[in-house]
Amino acid sequence: MTLYISSLSPKISEAALKELFLKVGSVTSIKLVRDRNTGGSRGFAYVEMPIESEAQAAIEQLNNTEMGGKLISIKEARTREEKPRTFSPKDKPGNRRF
Repeated sequence: MTLYISSLSPKISEAALKELFLKVGSVTSIKLVRDRNTGGSRGFAYVEMPIESEAQAAIEQLNNTEMGGKLISIKEARTREEKPRTFSPKDKPGNRRF
């Protein structure tokens, strides 16, 4: 199961996240999302845990806990297909320019 972690402090590293989640269960991978231009943290990450019961325990035990001076938020990551599609105002049929 892949978890989405948000509200991360810019000071948090992948190693620190892995250390935190290993307290609850096994971790397959950690992906700290970084800004393409600056290389700095964008404030969220994905943690993959192979055992669903451990991932659920991580959500229950670690959600809204303090890390790096901020309360982190943890929930199950959604796949791309599940995200609702958003449209900008220029995408509306009456606003298209050809």
